[in-house]
Amino acid sequence: MYWVESMDHILTVIDADTKIIPGHGKLATRSELITFNDMLRTVIARVRSARQNGKTLQEIVETNPIDGYEEVEGDASSFIERIFLSLEMEE
Repeated sequence: MYWVESMDHILTVIDADTKIIPGHGKLATRSELITFNDMLRTVIARVRSARQNGKTLQEIVETNPIDGYEEVEGDASSFIERIFLSLEMEE
């Protein structure tokens, strides 16, 4: 998935002193980007597994695949939908 690949690359070119200016939200550090990337990998894996088990987008949203990552800002269902559609495009 391109999100994870992009973050993996970014993490190879920044250090602990780098300040990350996101498109929205507060400044971030390398450590925070690592935490976000780990969350993203986990949520993608949960959505991928549910899709492979025949779940629809709505069913996946209802299972709350971001459980444990409530600090995700914005609309959780939109976030999950973007992951779902990205996985669909990989097929």
